[in-house]
Amino acid sequence: MTTPFEAYSRTALGQRLATIVNDPARYAEYSCFSREGFPAVAALISLLRPELEILRKADPKEFAAAKRYVGWAVAAIMRHRGHETVGRSRVPGRLFTMGAIWSAEPAAQNSCWNGTPRSTTPPHTAGGQDRPTSGLELASTSVAQAGASL
Repeated sequence: MTTPFEAYSRTALGQRLATIVNDPARYAEYSCFSREGFPAVAALISLLRPELEILRKADPKEFAAAKRYVGWAVAAIMRHRGHETVGRSRVPGRLFTMGAIWSAEPAAQNSCWNGTPRSTTPPHTAGGQDRPTSGLELASTSVAQAGASL
């Protein structure tokens, strides 16, 4: 069954947002913002503003859907890396309203940080291989799988 977020990831905007969210450099930024007590999505404000600001007035429903998708994609990355939510807060920058604050460090028992998958059955595999995907591949895996099924 396809979730609304997986369906959104098949749209042109969803694919552009996934490219930004899944950039390998972003995880370090998500971690830094979380360590300082800010929502991880705050790391994306300057990168997403050009994509999302146009929608704010032109299509408020699409604007809201895009923001929810970004939050879901960041959450997938952080959870896969072993982080846990520790709270919610308003997001500075007036692009997002609220965002999750993640644990400063991956939880030891769930951590992929040390190279150990957090379960023996990975949630996704890449290209049919028997290796778990990285947290950064997680959100874009849905995009690739969805595109293949069209």
